[in-house]
Amino acid sequence: VLSHAPQQRLRDAWRRHILPVASPDIAVRFVMRGFGVPTHVNLEAKTHGDVILLRANSSLPRGTGPLISLRLWYSCALSAFPQAAYVGKADDDTFVHLPSISRQLQALPPDTPTYWGNFECYHWNMTRQTPTWFCFDFPRGTGSCRMNQQVLGP
Repeated sequence: VLSHAPQQRLRDAWRRHILPVASPDIAVRFVMRGFGVPTHVNLEAKTHGDVILLRANSSLPRGTGPLISLRLWYSCALSAFPQAAYVGKADDDTFVHLPSISRQLQALPPDTPTYWGNFECYHWNMTRQTPTWFCFDFPRGTGSCRMNQQVLGP
């Protein structure tokens, strides 16, 4: 679940209302850009054990920050959770009925390439693998995220 530091009330709402009815086969993590997060985010991560901090500045602007978070999350998830059948993304201000999602994904034939949800399209630069107007050097080879002070990924 993509989030950012000021939205703790939304993360807490997920913990109170959505996670208690989650299917056991779905692991939910709150994902934020981790450089420069306030101390309370590190305390929250330690307390709940469900926060992943990405290697990007927490104060990136709304125009680029969410896309950077998404790209870094997918990179992190693929390396940190290699056995996952599916990797998902939701925003902290959405309602997600996890049992329904679990049932629908389980009904798919194994090894079926799947995109489940909505997709926003940008003008894409195939060489840089970013939108054409976009400038951000994604970290490589040093672990793209951390959870409970442990670096995840290659």
